Amino acid sequence: MSDRDETVQSADDRTSADRMEHEARILADVQLPGVVVLLGFQRRGDRAELRLGDADHPDMATQPLVDAVALCRLGSALARTIAEVHRAGVAHGDLRSNVVLVDERGLPVLSGFTSARVVAPGEMADDDIGALGSLLIDAHGRLRPSDSPTELRRRKRLNKACRPVRHETAGDMAARLADLSIAFQQEAGDDEAPPDLDESIRARVTRTSSSAGRLRKVAAVAAGVAAIAVGIVAIRGGERATIAPVVVPTVSPDGPVVEHDGQRFQLGSIGDVVVIGDWADPEGRGCDGLQTPALLRPSTGAVYVFDAWADSGVLAADATMIVSGAATLESDTGGDCDLLRAVGPEIDAQVRAG
Repeated sequence: MSDRDETVQSADDRTSADRMEHEARILADVQLPGVVVLLGFQRRGDRAELRLGDADHPDMATQPLVDAVALCRLGSALARTIAEVHRAGVAHGDLRSNVVLVDERGLPVLSGFTSARVVAPGEMADDDIGALGSLLIDAHGRLRPSDSPTELRRRKRLNKACRPVRHETAGDMAARLADLSIAFQQEAGDDEAPPDLDESIRARVTRTSSSAGRLRKVAAVAAGVAAIAVGIVAIRGGERATIAPVVVPTVSPDGPVVEHDGQRFQLGSIGDVVVIGDWADPEGRGCDGLQTPALLRPSTGAVYVFDAWADSGVLAADATMIVSGAATLESDTGGDCDLLRAVGPEIDAQVRAG
């Protein structure tokens, strides 16, 4: 399904129109993989119309999953989507089976943001975590009957993995379910399953409109599964960063997701920070009109700056510089270019990005 395909929702009373307008405002800031796409919103008085893309799918309430493998795959992707929503500063607030759509590949598309609320980016949203666990346990109980010893063993393991533990994030649950999904693949001897843990979960391809400005800077705080369009940016061995196209889309089970030119990319690993800009070095050189990603690994202070996006072959970048104590990256407009800064509690340093 393309984003040009529309699902239209209408409201004809003030309460419904207010809720619809609230949902539109939330979706305007949360245009992420695995979330319905906001195509438009109009309101006149007590009448409103919301146009959504990627929303014409059955939901989990009407389409029970077949087996443990399918539920584990969907659950890991859903948990990662929720982690990304939390990282963007939003709590869903109403996770139920009828707001989780299931696309043709068996992957989730999250909808139903009428009760969503703004939170601090990365803030624990315990109600979402509890509701996610309950939703997955309920889906587990509705799996088709089976007498297969292998399937029953898998269901027992999955039942345990779906139960949140104290102080757990959605990203924690996503990582646990992703690991279990990998184990199921290996157990089945799936020849197509990539052997690398970082590239072992298949992801669907999504294209959306440009995301809101406050989602432009993305700091990774969670692990799990998400969707991408063209490539993966990954750091191998903590020394080099690479960006590569994906023929059969796969995605690392950790790292932030960003969007460029209507396409989504998975970058780095858990804890990394990404910002996109048209970079100039501190002397003002290097600005070429192309928006590219810069990545900080706070654990080492290494900053990686890419000069292009991959569409064929593999691009690699060594660390541009090390900024000990840096916790995040910030972008400032400097004339026609953007200035890249690495910032921490006791440091604010410009990064040589040209």
